[in-house]
Amino acid sequence: MERIYVFFSQKNIDLAFAFPLLFAMYIFNLASVALNAQERFPLMNRAEHLLSFVLMTYIVWTFFIKYLPQQVWSEHPYYTALIVFSVTSTLGVANELAELVFDSMFQTNLIGREMDTSLDLLMNTLGVTLFLSVRLILGSANWYRS
Repeated sequence: MERIYVFFSQKNIDLAFAFPLLFAMYIFNLASVALNAQERFPLMNRAEHLLSFVLMTYIVWTFFIKYLPQQVWSEHPYYTALIVFSVTSTLGVANELAELVFDSMFQTNLIGREMDTSLDLLMNTLGVTLFLSVRLILGSANWYRS
């Protein structure tokens, strides 16, 4: 994350706002792993995916609104929401692929049983959709300039 921060800082893009959110996501994930939520508390694992992707969507949305050309993003919030949805969903799929790679190469147990990957992706999608719905429904013109 530090290298990403340095890369964007050189382009005058301040991502400092994202670090507390990423830390919160890390805490959710750490608690889930420490409590073996995958097996013992599946509801906690689902909540972790939902909350993590609400926060991740906020980070991606803020990046698009603050640092990309404003005439497109502020005038077309639904287009922005579609792009943010696509980018954030791709991150969720990459996460599930990483779990598969770790399970295959290092004999970990990240995937879980039965339909875990499908449910994880569903919760990720619900998290993204929840954030974008609230943002678009309750958002005013001022939200798109922030």
